[in-house]
Amino acid sequence: MTKYDLIKEVLEKLDAFWDDASQTDKNLSAFGRYINASETDDIHLRYIHSNAGKLSSLGYLLAKMCRYARFYNKELLKYTEFSTPEEFGLAASLLHGKTPRKSELLSREVIEIPTGMATIKRLVTKGIVMEINDSDDRRALRIGLTPYGREKVLEAFKILYPLNEIIAGPLQDSEIEQLMELLTKLDNYHFINHENNLNKILSNYEHEQPKT
Repeated sequence: MTKYDLIKEVLEKLDAFWDDASQTDKNLSAFGRYINASETDDIHLRYIHSNAGKLSSLGYLLAKMCRYARFYNKELLKYTEFSTPEEFGLAASLLHGKTPRKSELLSREVIEIPTGMATIKRLVTKGIVMEINDSDDRRALRIGLTPYGREKVLEAFKILYPLNEIIAGPLQDSEIEQLMELLTKLDNYHFINHENNLNKILSNYEHEQPKT
């Protein structure tokens, strides 16, 4: 590599750094940290491809894709009534008028119990969801979307719509369809395992006293 090749590589990384919206500090120190992070990431990716095999690479890339999606999601959520992707996801899942028990909802949305319960509590405080006494079991509570919550979910859908194209990136329609089929197949498989493994944990949260 000549010094001109090196200058070209540095300039390319500088362009990427400057266009990265997550890099709020545009200075030499921040640029140095950015380069170190990107180099570490590249080394890690090359390592898992060459040493850990396809399955490890799949897990790593799926986890990294989730981080990208979460970052994009959080940036747009700033313009909505929802503070986190979990808040929006739980509220949006109630859009069709269903009133599940809290444990049922968290299981379906694959959200950890402590995080989910705290999220529901915030949504109740904001007036987005409401707690409803369970007619089949007076000790249990169901939750549903309030009229205000429905309005805010629909507003958020409009704001978050660009995420579809952002996340799909350079994929063609045929590639998107193929990816959706594969991810749906994985989701169906893991959802069954997830439900079976969490039944005992969820049962601890099945009964709650309504607030007076």
